[in-house]
Amino acid sequence: MFGSGGSKYVLLTNIVAGITFFFIKLSILLLYLRIFSLNLRTRYFIYFGVSAIFVFTVVSTILYGVLCVPHKHESWQETSASPRCSSSQEGLETANGVFNAVSDIYILLLPLPSIWRLQLPMRKKTGLIATFLTGLL
Repeated sequence: MFGSGGSKYVLLTNIVAGITFFFIKLSILLLYLRIFSLNLRTRYFIYFGVSAIFVFTVVSTILYGVLCVPHKHESWQETSASPRCSSSQEGLETANGVFNAVSDIYILLLPLPSIWRLQLPMRKKTGLIATFLTGLL
């Protein structure tokens, strides 16, 4: 499909997707920080989320680069077919999928306790929580 340079595009796609997901999640967490900054506990949970997502993105990007970029005297085809890259890439993709699912749920549930503590009528609180939970769709 991609010809001889296909493995380059797969590697590039994995790296760019990881970095893109990081910035999407970062923007949501920074929005939460701005909205829910009065609650110290929520702020710490937001900082933890930003840190965890940043560290995971950096580590996975470095691992993709170290494991799947050709070393000296190797071609892209040899590298993509080697067990060093192919089996590692499967593991990295699985780890990325699991981490992204867990971090999405974390980001989805993070504002709910703060919303629940708002001094609003129950109907409005329920509406706000339902609005945030539309992320499940």
